[in-house]
Amino acid sequence: MVASTATQVEFTNKDTATATDLSTGKHQEWKYTLQGDVMTITMPWGNGQPRTFDLHRNGNDFSGDLSIAPKSPADDARIEKIKQQEQEKKASEERSSPKGSPSDKSAYAAIKDIGDENNEWYVWTAMAWNAKDQNDESKLGILSRVWYSTNDSFARQAVKDKELVRINKKLDDVKKIDYVAVSESKGDPDFVSFDTISDKAGYDFDKKGFRVIGSICAGNLTSLGGKSGVRYRFIGDGPICFLPVADEEAAKKIEALRSTSQSGSLRIATTVYSKIAGMNGAELQLVPVGADYAVYKRSYKPNTPDDLIATASYWPYK
Repeated sequence: MVASTATQVEFTNKDTATATDLSTGKHQEWKYTLQGDVMTITMPWGNGQPRTFDLHRNGNDFSGDLSIAPKSPADDARIEKIKQQEQEKKASEERSSPKGSPSDKSAYAAIKDIGDENNEWYVWTAMAWNAKDQNDESKLGILSRVWYSTNDSFARQAVKDKELVRINKKLDDVKKIDYVAVSESKGDPDFVSFDTISDKAGYDFDKKGFRVIGSICAGNLTSLGGKSGVRYRFIGDGPICFLPVADEEAAKKIEALRSTSQSGSLRIATTVYSKIAGMNGAELQLVPVGADYAVYKRSYKPNTPDDLIATASYWPYK
């Protein structure tokens, strides 16, 4: 092993060694000579030219600008940890990729079917992902209204077992959900809005649509929610933030408002079809896969069909 690194060296014959970077699995061929207590190693280097190191024996070790020592039990443990970290990293990258996600909307669970009178959908989802870290008191305190709405110890004890059966069953069901259809909840800010500032803000005549900005877009760090200390955030760097409007008359109506001081009179109601990537601390992370948009003239009253300007569906990974 090369000391303080994740590189394993196997001396395959009298002048060649194979170096394996255990964190990436990549191999390099090294050349070496051994003259007395001096080992000279020649290896590929970053500039494309080989680099040579002279190492001096110290017991069973060789040291110099780098050190090589026999593999020890501690190295074996370190290797296993590195492999585990790489597996976890690969699994995380796969969970964070929208590619391969279904384009059938029926594959995405509606958040109204996850949340209930006990707590919000994202709290249930976060608790399902972290269920093994939650004790009974925590589950009851967050996911049982009948429990957390009373201070009477006898009343709590009377419902405890029944509530835990219900909670654990639902947590098991929610943990099986990989995809969710997320719409703005009451009180939430709009997920997206029209860009009114950048040079790319107007109608794109080539792509037939508008660029939108907001919390579902690449690079946006906005987190939403906040109930029971849990938040959720859309992650990823995909091209989800585009609203296709092929109908020119509808596009003209939108552009006439977007490009003036009346831009605030436009509202985009959004449903984001998302892949659950997992938890980052107390934050549920979602990867946008597709979106349904409905553009309305903003009203302080509930939107009506007369307020609707255009609808669109956008699935860039199909």
